[in-house]
Amino acid sequence: MLRAAPIAALGVLVFWIGSDLYSVADVRSARLLFGLLIVGLIFLVLATRLPRMWLRPIGLATLVAVYVIGHAMFLGVQVLPGLVFVVLLIGHAELRILAERFARLYDVALTRTERAPYFGSASRPSLRSSCR
Repeated sequence: MLRAAPIAALGVLVFWIGSDLYSVADVRSARLLFGLLIVGLIFLVLATRLPRMWLRPIGLATLVAVYVIGHAMFLGVQVLPGLVFVVLLIGHAELRILAERFARLYDVALTRTERAPYFGSASRPSLRSSCR
């Protein structure tokens, strides 16, 4: 689940950009922006396959550039959706960092005896609050 969260956030961002680009009236400009969107996606896919640190920022910057150019030149600037887009982009970056650091901890299956202290400590506060 933790490993899928950054991919899901990125999928929402790409879908959002793509749906915004369908609203562009100028077909030539929309095709150019879709091409840039695909280039950004290629950089992001390459970043997952190749151990290069500079590929992911280029891919994310390309996605942001497509969004900003599309809205600044053709669709008009909307403050609230722009802020939500930036928050989702930052959330993607933070989820990716969390997935890289902590997903390994959840991949290891715990035995019943290893789970017992965690289950016991998690159930005690709920029992205390229900008895009051």
